[in-house]
Amino acid sequence: LAWAVALISLMGRMLWEAYRHPLPLDQWPATWQNALARIGFLALTLFLWWLLRRPARPRLRLLTGFGLLAVVWLDFQTSVPRQNPTVSPGLFSPELNRAAAFPAPGRGRVLISPQAEALLLRSRVAGFADDFIGKRLALWSNLNLIDGVAKVNGSATLQLREQAHVQSSLYAAPTTDLPRLADFLGATRTSSPTNPVEWITRPRALPLVTAGQRPLFVSEAAALQGLQGPGFDGAQVVFLPPEARSVTGVTNGALAKVTVRRFSPERVDLSVRTAAPAWVVVAQSYHHAWQPYVNGKRTRLWVANHAFQAFVVPAGDTEAHLVYEDHYFRAGLAFSLLTAAGCGLLWVVGGRRERAARPA
Repeated sequence: LAWAVALISLMGRMLWEAYRHPLPLDQWPATWQNALARIGFLALTLFLWWLLRRPARPRLRLLTGFGLLAVVWLDFQTSVPRQNPTVSPGLFSPELNRAAAFPAPGRGRVLISPQAEALLLRSRVAGFADDFIGKRLALWSNLNLIDGVAKVNGSATLQLREQAHVQSSLYAAPTTDLPRLADFLGATRTSSPTNPVEWITRPRALPLVTAGQRPLFVSEAAALQGLQGPGFDGAQVVFLPPEARSVTGVTNGALAKVTVRRFSPERVDLSVRTAAPAWVVVAQSYHHAWQPYVNGKRTRLWVANHAFQAFVVPAGDTEAHLVYEDHYFRAGLAFSLLTAAGCGLLWVVGGRRERAARPA
């Protein structure tokens, strides 16, 4: 009885906190209804337990015991209903989205509009399967990976800080509209604000790799603010950190042409022709593991437009490569292999000593 009073008091306090300080996605009716159900199951469990401890006929005790097990099972089954719902495997088939003409990876991305994102986040479709089909067609969360479609945002438990800043700018509110930033990100298709499964073509989207922009050397905050401005044009200007001015010496724009020969998750191969030293800007997230090579020589990668990549190429015809080289991963792999080898060696040596120590 003391434990029951303590648990009911705790549930009452949790209900009060949920009512007074709700979180954005809380559902108050579901919360208090679930709490009342848990209190009812607790009371019924204690009552059956009390009956089970009293002297009674064997058949009645047996029925009471089965009733107690049934109540505990029902309490468990209904505490979080359909926590892991299931759908037909056919709903994961890539054929479901074959009719839509999405850009190939490296040639553009799709952008879920802020209005469509809000509709998908708070979907009111009753059937789970129907809701899932709609989100598949809308490429919501990380469902775009099933169809091999590149997207401006996604679903990740870990994000790069600067990339999260840009994503937050795009989805600051359902009414947010940053078409120039979407152009720089290569968003060739965007979802309709009123129908998330309808896709609209964006003809002004830039290629994912551009060159020859006029550099503006500004702080991180100024670069992020500049991306959100109506006058931002990713084909004409690029925001770079102030130290890039003195290190590179490239402070003007130039006429340049870029040909993308390969664009893969771990390597980007480019051919660049420019009349003067120029900046090459790549609209993918900056990370220290990406290393640029210009005519076979390694050069420095700079943070461009707050969260993306840029490097300098000389005048003339240039062959450039961006390669993902994660030395920390390789070092960790080497340590893991050495550790596994050491454990295997100790196991072999220990087995031999144990066999040698056994009496004949």
